[in-house]
Amino acid sequence: MKRIWMWIACLLVLTTGLVFILQQGGVRFFKTNQNLADHVIAIWKKGDLPGHLTISYPLSGALFPPEIPPPTLVWKDQTEMADTWLVAVEHSGRYVPDVFSTEKQTWKPDPDLWNTLKTHSLDSDARITVLGFERAHPRKILSGATTTFRTSRDEVGAPVFYRDVPLPFIYAVKNPETIRWRLGDIASPQTPPVILSDLPVCGNCHSFSRDGRVLGMDVDYANDKGSYVITDVQKITQLAPNRIITWSDYRREDNVLTAGLLSQVSPDGRYVVSTVKDRSVFAAQKDLAYSQLFFPIRGILVVYDRQTQIFSSLSGADDPRYVHSNPTWSPDGRYLIFARAPAIHLPGEEKVQSILSPPELARDFIEGKRGFRYDLYRIPFNKGKGGTAKPVPGASNNGRSNYFPRISPDGKRLVFTMAKNFMLLQPDSKLYIMPVAGGTPREMVCNTSNMNSWHAWSPNGKWLVFSSKIRGPYTQLFLTHIDANGQDTPPVFLEYFHIEGRAINIPEFVNIRPGELEHIAESFIDDAYLTRQGMLVGTERDASIEDLKHSLEYYRRALEINPMNLMARLTLGAAYMELGKLQSAEQEYKRAIETHPSDPTARNYMALLYLNTQQYQKAGSMFQTVAKMWPDNVTAHLNLGMIYGVMGNPQQAEVHFQEVIRVEPENFEGHMALGNALEARGRPGEALLHYRKAIAHSPTQVKDCLQIAQTLMHRAELNQDIGRLLENLLRIHPECAPAFVLVGKLCLRQNDLDGAIRAFETANTLDPAYTWLPPKIAELKALRGPGS
Repeated sequence: MKRIWMWIACLLVLTTGLVFILQQGGVRFFKTNQNLADHVIAIWKKGDLPGHLTISYPLSGALFPPEIPPPTLVWKDQTEMADTWLVAVEHSGRYVPDVFSTEKQTWKPDPDLWNTLKTHSLDSDARITVLGFERAHPRKILSGATTTFRTSRDEVGAPVFYRDVPLPFIYAVKNPETIRWRLGDIASPQTPPVILSDLPVCGNCHSFSRDGRVLGMDVDYANDKGSYVITDVQKITQLAPNRIITWSDYRREDNVLTAGLLSQVSPDGRYVVSTVKDRSVFAAQKDLAYSQLFFPIRGILVVYDRQTQIFSSLSGADDPRYVHSNPTWSPDGRYLIFARAPAIHLPGEEKVQSILSPPELARDFIEGKRGFRYDLYRIPFNKGKGGTAKPVPGASNNGRSNYFPRISPDGKRLVFTMAKNFMLLQPDSKLYIMPVAGGTPREMVCNTSNMNSWHAWSPNGKWLVFSSKIRGPYTQLFLTHIDANGQDTPPVFLEYFHIEGRAINIPEFVNIRPGELEHIAESFIDDAYLTRQGMLVGTERDASIEDLKHSLEYYRRALEINPMNLMARLTLGAAYMELGKLQSAEQEYKRAIETHPSDPTARNYMALLYLNTQQYQKAGSMFQTVAKMWPDNVTAHLNLGMIYGVMGNPQQAEVHFQEVIRVEPENFEGHMALGNALEARGRPGEALLHYRKAIAHSPTQVKDCLQIAQTLMHRAELNQDIGRLLENLLRIHPECAPAFVLVGKLCLRQNDLDGAIRAFETANTLDPAYTWLPPKIAELKALRGPGS
């Protein structure tokens, strides 16, 4: 009986040619079938592998760090019949390879095999071949490809500190507690541990001193976007209020908003340099992978000295005619390299109380009609005194945008990012390397086809970590080795750093040993922080019901810490108003008035609540109190005037509208309201003067401009003024269909049939919802007559 079973087994081997047994990572090819093994090897050695199979990772020529865990081999087979793949592994010229099979288009060696491969690929290539088969016909190879790699003798030698964030970007802004910071060990096969999380305020760019002993990080402390924490690195590192500075303290008397953008700690940890007095273009985008457009358009470099606690501008990089950004220190701290471009002012931005210009002011950038490019400059530090900034040859005046300079630890080489335009998240961005003094930049071998940026040198200068979106919308981290000649290698994916559904950015090597940094604890979250976060979440123009409910929790937590926090109380009431909970809003405003009886702000909020609920007597009485306590409160006078107008007292309305103009001579709402009051009192000539001033001082917001034009359309004397208003509006918002409708109506008033037809046709193209336009256009063309 035993002989019969042996005979059957042999027959099965001969007829199928394959026997599979389970093994880690796949199914091992049974080696007793030497004929089939020889057959596979023979075809493979000829090099005529058929089919459309591409190994996407690792790329041939990749160089792995000696401490890295087993990687996952990834390929794409477009051969129609292939459903099983053999993975053949060779090393040290070995003729008979280790052979594995899998039904997936991925494969990972077990740790023992990987360690063997690393040992034998230090001085020669390891070779992996993937062969595609149809399971039913294993002797016929349908597809195949080969990749080679080596293992470096140079260890990475340091962990990577980085953020992982959810997308889109605007979600992370509104929910900063979802952002996490991790410290990743290249040698670990485990997901890097989270060492900082649940920070309920926005924390951004970070940097370490060269020895890894000092950490600096952007934080929004005490409602101040310029806040920055500088702390010594310990096993449990504390972010505490006494370790926070604010870039807003530099020339605070200038009354210019500051964020402190892309700050960098000096190599010795004594100084920090940052872009201050900054303004940036920001626009949230629908594309998940590129969900924001962000780049600075103004700002100077300012240095903070931790010993003297003094802020000073860096002479040579403080010219307000230029924007100076993302500075980086030389390893010896003797000079810096930074990105520079001519500063710009966007029309209407002076009315925006923010360091970020809203999307409507940057439409030309968003739509690709206008570019913005940076050059790299080098400047001596000179103990904070600065000097003459000079362009870096090869990274300036090249028709491209050059940014994110990073100098090698030995001070010999510069790696920077180059893109067609802008900064930060650019799909076409590539890494370039060249001598630090300048020269011809070389596009690095490690670049992928989809964004390459956020790079940092390892402390030993042998490796570079960087981010890319080659594997999808969520940014991931990669390594490349850089040798003594500045030559780099194809990218190595840090797959154990990968977090599903999270984007990884701002990686930085930290020059510390394992266990020297295990946790970062914040101890500065107070009621002001929580109030600020609630405002960020709940007062955005696109805030949803869920956003508002989320903001309530922040305000309540703030009031639990400090029941006297007036802003938390008022914004809590405002959130209740937005949610339609008017009684709750009134209750919060009453509490605010009780706790702050001498502050008119609480009464102003209460008056607005009464006004919105048409309780005019209560609103008027409350606004009168506000106006007495706060004579220059434009809102109080404007609303008092409107209330008197509604109650049929245009004389008193005029008095308060005149107060609005006295306080703010260019207030367009005040001029419009005063014009209406004067017209109601039979003084049309005076009214006309204020209507013209309202048009002249109109804002850039579409809604307000259209309202002014629509309201005054009946005044023929204002045709030219309204025309200029609409012309300016369309220059900023060229796709505003309602504006073209008004232009058409204005043309009809002036008997300009051709102009009216053109305007109506444009409006109809932009927005077909105007169903009355096609018949109107046909009517006008008929009036114009044929051949006109």
